[in-house]
Amino acid sequence: MITERAVEMQKDVLMCFIDYSKAFDKVRHDELFEDIRKLGLHGKDLQPLQSLYWKQTACTRIDEEFTDYTSIKRGVRQRCVMLPDLFNYSSELILRELGKERGLRLGGHNITNIRYAGDTVLLAESAEHLQRLLDVVVVESERRGLSLNCKKTECLVISKTENPRCILKVNDQVIKQASSFNYLGSIIPEDARCVNEVKRRIAVAQSTFSKLDNILRNRSLSMKVRFRVLDCYVYPVLMYGSEAWSITSDIKSRLESCEIWFLRKMMKIPWTDKVCNKDVLSRAQVKRKLMKNIRVRQLNFLGHIIRKDGWENLAITERIEGKKIRGRRRVTWMSSVKGWLQERGVKHQEVELIERTRNRKL
Repeated sequence: MITERAVEMQKDVLMCFIDYSKAFDKVRHDELFEDIRKLGLHGKDLQPLQSLYWKQTACTRIDEEFTDYTSIKRGVRQRCVMLPDLFNYSSELILRELGKERGLRLGGHNITNIRYAGDTVLLAESAEHLQRLLDVVVVESERRGLSLNCKKTECLVISKTENPRCILKVNDQVIKQASSFNYLGSIIPEDARCVNEVKRRIAVAQSTFSKLDNILRNRSLSMKVRFRVLDCYVYPVLMYGSEAWSITSDIKSRLESCEIWFLRKMMKIPWTDKVCNKDVLSRAQVKRKLMKNIRVRQLNFLGHIIRKDGWENLAITERIEGKKIRGRRRVTWMSSVKGWLQERGVKHQEVELIERTRNRKL
């Protein structure tokens, strides 16, 4: 949402996707617990963590012989319930140092990073600002025992112009510039469009359908059971991340064609029979529901982020400085949702729609 709005205002968005080398194994215990003390956690509250981590020992077994036991002074335990909190807090302290640096300006707010657990993205409006952000992260990470994996760390430029360049360096190593990046299971392309992501989702869903072919095309099972399997195992794969899709007429056509493809396969209707889509729906005794389900997910998503009133809210409600591009404008996420609501008789301006969304009862 941020990138498509930035492109609309002729703004470039430069991103650096950070990857740490063995991140969970390199967190230093001394620095971590010193930072936890600064939170006000002392005495008996801190003792269980200290016993769990500070008193760890390990040895290596070679055949039937064991080496001497040594103390473990870094790393968080795998499958430990405290692992997300400990690592996220360590990451939080690193990225707090970015507060003084310039990132992406959004409605008067300075956004320098977006992160989910260990998956961190740095945001800036120019290569110089992004390099400063990266330098701060490298210095603070090394101070806490973490190091960047330069081979997996990549940068991406979202721009209206073609072939924009961004040269970033970490310890004299040049960071690879990608044309797209798979972040949290969704493809982020350099043109800020989601059509390639939708194509990929359709392909993955059709592959999942093929793996369940012996169930979904089994005529000994009732259509009701097969539809339940389809809803449970195939459609969630297709709709992953659909809350953030900006649905154009082309994307809508692709999704509806995929829905009919599932029905034709389930009912074993070959394309040579020349059965129209309307007849396929009539034989299956169902109505189209895929697009409706996606729109419902998007409306629920809109309600959550507006009422939460956090950073996600800024991506929709706040203004990005710049001048809008001339000519026909792109279909943005908000305009896509508004267009679908208008087709159903709900004709609200964007400001009015957001205000009504804040009140769940409306």
